[in-house]
Amino acid sequence: DHLCTFVLMWTNCCSLLLQCINHYGSDISKCQFYLDMLNECRRGGAGAGATL
Repeated sequence: DHLCTFVLMWTNCCSLLLQCINHYGSDISKCQFYLDMLNECRRGGAGAGATL
């Protein structure tokens, strides 16, 4: 159950970051919020993986 939640979170984070990059193109600074969110998802995933 935790794994499914993590996969959905990761997918959502990645999707938002890619949408931002597609919208702003080379101005990646506009997407820093989404990059930070993706990194937060990754950190959360590492904690969930350790409990499995």
